[in-house]
Amino acid sequence: MTLRTRVVLLERILPPPRPPTREEVQRERYWKKIERRLIFLVQEAEKLLTEAESEQISAVENDCKDDRNTPFDGWLRDLQWGRSRLPEITGAVMKALVSGWFHSDLDSFSSVCNQCGLQYPRLKTPPPHTWKVLPGKIPRVDPPPWYDLPEIFKVCPHCGASARDVTYSHLTEDMDLPWKALDGWMRTRG
Repeated sequence: MTLRTRVVLLERILPPPRPPTREEVQRERYWKKIERRLIFLVQEAEKLLTEAESEQISAVENDCKDDRNTPFDGWLRDLQWGRSRLPEITGAVMKALVSGWFHSDLDSFSSVCNQCGLQYPRLKTPPPHTWKVLPGKIPRVDPPPWYDLPEIFKVCPHCGASARDVTYSHLTEDMDLPWKALDGWMRTRG
């Protein structure tokens, strides 16, 4: 039996995969563009890291290799699913993001800026009995924030919007947000 005959028989049992749809091709194009931007930004951020910061990140990366989870996994998944956006940020902003994503006390939820779509990490909120009221503030009377809670970013590291003007990444899918009309977004989840 010739190789061609074997292929024909195999294709009867298991047909070849269908060609990608126009939407799948477009999504792949969007992702490649975001991926190139991400690689460039990581390279720019690496130039700004001190030797100590670089060693610290390498140590965290090595710890993550065993269970194959990295601090970037959630961020990359959310970028691919269109839950956030990767705007054209500076190397300094990327350095701050990389350092933030490698923080040892991250919350499982992350913030997405409602203005520019940049997703950035949040710290775990400490137990309420440890919260300290900010000087001159009365909780639920004055406008927030009321408590001195730990934060990595007090404002969006890209556009400077308030850290209160955010949405959790898993909630952005069905929302009509201004950044969804901008470059660096995957459009819709496929």
